[in-house]
Amino acid sequence: MGDDYQLTEFNKAGSTPRMINFNVGLTKCEQGINSITYSLDATSQVLDRQKGIVALNSSSTAKGIGLQLIGKTGQPLALGTTYTFAGFNSTTNFNIPLSATYYRLAGSTLEAGSANASVRFTVNYL
Repeated sequence: MGDDYQLTEFNKAGSTPRMINFNVGLTKCEQGINSITYSLDATSQVLDRQKGIVALNSSSTAKGIGLQLIGKTGQPLALGTTYTFAGFNSTTNFNIPLSATYYRLAGSTLEAGSANASVRFTVNYL
């Protein structure tokens, strides 16, 4: 996510200073797949399932922020929800576009430090 964030970028609860775009690349997929679904599950504490916000992991030293996951349309990805990948076609290589952003939490003290989180990405080929 980078290390050039300033505390002033998180000036109020719900602040999301910038989105970082990334792709989950799927290569050498079998021919004959009809559709693909995916879901994201937290490997740390879930802070808001519907808004796709997870807590930073225990080795992080930053306080007052979580990580939010965003879909291609710019909407939060609800954790534990299955999504159909609309960009699928019959090719064997493609990318699922996603984004992530740090999210200022309400009611907590903001402190600078390392801010790491992880999620499990599950893909189903149908």
